[in-house]
Amino acid sequence: MTGNLVIADNVVDACLLPKDEALFAYDSAKLSEKAERTLALLARCFDTGPMRYQDLLVTGHTDPRGSDEYNLDLGLERAVAVRDYLVDEGVEDFRIEARSVGERRASNDPEDWDDDRKVEIQLAS
Repeated sequence: MTGNLVIADNVVDACLLPKDEALFAYDSAKLSEKAERTLALLARCFDTGPMRYQDLLVTGHTDPRGSDEYNLDLGLERAVAVRDYLVDEGVEDFRIEARSVGERRASNDPEDWDDDRKVEIQLAS
C-alpha cells in the first residue's frame, strides 16, 4: 500500500510532469523509483527550467494510525526525503521549505488511508 506525491496543478503544468506517482508505504519515508523519476523532472524544472526563480513548499502527511507526535515526525521525514532528493538533483536547499501536518488532515475511514500517506508539493507563497 502506497501513498501519493501530490503536486500542485500549476507546477505540473509548468514542468510538464505526470500528475501523481506512488510514493510512501505505511510507516515509511522511502521514495519509490516512480517518485524519484518525477522528482528528477521537477528538480530540473526548478533548477534550470521555467520555475528556476520559484520556491517550493513541501508538506508531509500521514494516515491517523500512531500518536500525534509520531505522525508529525513521520510527515516531516517524508517532506525532508523529498526536499533532500530535490537538493541532490540541483535545487538550492534554501528554496524548499519542508513541513509536516502529520495526521491533522487524515480521514477516519481506513479506506482513505492510502491517500492520506502523501507529500504535497506547491509553490511557496
